[in-house]
Formats: sequence, structure tokens, C-alpha cells
Amino acid sequence: MLRPLADAGTRQAHVLAASSVLDPAMRVFSSPARRCVDTVAPLARRAGVQVEIDELLYEGRGSAALEGLRGALRSAPSASIVACTHGDVLASLLNALVHEDGLVLPDSVRWAEASTWIIDFDDAGAASAATYRTVD
Repeated sequence: MLRPLADAGTRQAHVLAASSVLDPAMRVFSSPARRCVDTVAPLARRAGVQVEIDELLYEGRGSAALEGLRGALRSAPSASIVACTHGDVLASLLNALVHEDGLVLPDSVRWAEASTWIIDFDDAGAASAATYRTVD
């Protein structure tokens, strides 16, 4: 949990913060892992919100993260939700959204370090679209 970001990761975190659209109702969630918290901290500062630590986003939690995110969506349906997690959790999360919500993913699904998935949810809380982008 204590591995800090490398210099490149710190630079990418600041690029992510600067390039993100801010929403006045934004909520920023993170795995308790230091690297995840440090990745979203600049964005949270820019948005004027606190990073909310969620154990469900930690490595090995799998698709349980989906229920945590759905809970966040239900509690603030008009908010933009940012969540920083790990590759294994992301794989489970995307797989669950495909099977539970019928989400259609791009042809090549990947999750490079410092990459971003933008997932749109409809008013009922179902995933409706997903876009992948990298932070250079």
C-alpha cells in the first residue's frame, strides 16, 4: 500500500487533473493504495473535493467495486464519479458491466497504467457507454 508514484506517474496525475472536465457535484474515489490516492489527489484538489477511500476498489476485490460505485451513483445521481483502482478490479468491473448492463466495449479492451475509462451511466444507474483513453 505504500508504493509511491514514480516521477512519470506524478506527471500523468497532473495531466489527468488538468485535462479533466470538472463537475460541481464531482466525487473522487480511490483504492487505499498510495499510488491510487496520489493519482487522483491533484484532480480532487482542482475540483475542491476530498478523495474518498473505498476498500472495495483495492486489489483483489473484483466486481464488488461495482456495487460500491452503483451505491455512489444512487446517493448522488447527478454527480460525476471518478474512481481509481487496479487492473484486476477494472477487468472485473468492466466484465460485470457487460454482463449486467449490456455495456458494449470497444474492440480492444485494455488498461495501461495511467489510462482512463470514462463510463456513462443512465438515470437508472446502468452503464450505457464506455470510452478508453490514455494519459501521456
